[in-house]
Amino acid sequence: MIGILEDKEERIIQFRKKFPNAFITNNPHEFVKFVLENQDQIKLISLDHDLEWFEEVPYKIEVTGTEVAKALVASNLRIDMNIVIHSWNAVGGPRMKQIFQDQGYLNVEFRPWRGV
Repeated sequence: MIGILEDKEERIIQFRKKFPNAFITNNPHEFVKFVLENQDQIKLISLDHDLEWFEEVPYKIEVTGTEVAKALVASNLRIDMNIVIHSWNAVGGPRMKQIFQDQGYLNVEFRPWRGV
């Protein structure tokens, strides 16, 4: 099983062609919930940074892959999870990788998007 966090439709189309059974969402809350509930069956998660996801709490904030990475490690994501950060964001992508590595995750790669 594969979990993918992505907001761009053209990327989602490519992911679906390559991984037709993958769970793909642009919703960071759905992604975290899915991964934590299914982590024993998941072989790989792939995350984007810039999600274009905004929330009002009580002011408008952007939720990015950085917050998703923090939520996953705070919720005890399986330490041997294979993690790919496929973001073009040259600051956010490496930051996400560092969040995982700082908590002892070893199977983490930052691979800026070049297609699937």
